[in-house]
Amino acid sequence: MEYIQRTYRNLHKQVDLVHFQVSIQETDLDIGVRRDRFSPELVSWIESLVQEQRESLEDYIQRDLQFKKTLNPHKLLEGAPKLAIEMAEAARAAGVGPMAAVAGAFAQYVGKALAKRTRDVIVENGGDIFMRSTSTRKVGVFAGPSPFTNKIALEIKSWQTPLGICTSSGTVGHSLSLAIPMLSLFYLPLRPWQML
Repeated sequence: MEYIQRTYRNLHKQVDLVHFQVSIQETDLDIGVRRDRFSPELVSWIESLVQEQRESLEDYIQRDLQFKKTLNPHKLLEGAPKLAIEMAEAARAAGVGPMAAVAGAFAQYVGKALAKRTRDVIVENGGDIFMRSTSTRKVGVFAGPSPFTNKIALEIKSWQTPLGICTSSGTVGHSLSLAIPMLSLFYLPLRPWQML
C-alpha cells in the first residue's frame, strides 16, 4: 500500500491552538496546544518523552519478537514497559495484536503528559487522536477520494474530554489493514463564532 502524505493535517488546524509536529522514526505526531503554553522547550520536552518511550518499547520488542508480529492478543513477558502493557490491554479488548494500538498509545501518552500543562491539547498520530478541550471540537471524516471526505463530522463537547479516537483505513496510510476499509477522522476547525 502506498503511503499518502498527511495532508489532512492542513484541514484540522485549530485557530485557538499552536500546532507543531514531533517525528521520531515511525512516530509522527501533530500536536496542538494553547498558545500561551507553547514554547521551543515544550517541543524539546515532548521529543525527549517520545524518544524515551520508543527506546523502552523497542528494547522490549527485542526480548519479545511476537509482540510486534502477532495479529492476535498477546501475553506479555515479565518486566514489560507500561506502554506495552497498555497496548496489549487495548488490543486484547479489540481482539487484535498489540501493535494495532501503537499509534493511539503514543498519542495518549503524549496527550496525558501535556494535559498536566495545558487545558487544551490535541495529539494526532496517524489518525489516532488524544483530545482534551475546554471548547467544542469537530472531528471530520477523511477517506481519501471517498464521497464522505469533508462531508460528515463528530461533534465533541468539552465535557466529553479527555478522550481518544482511534481510526483505521484500508485505503489511506501505511498501516496493515488486510484491505478492510474502515474510517479515518480529522479535526474540523470551528469558525470564530462557533467558539463562543
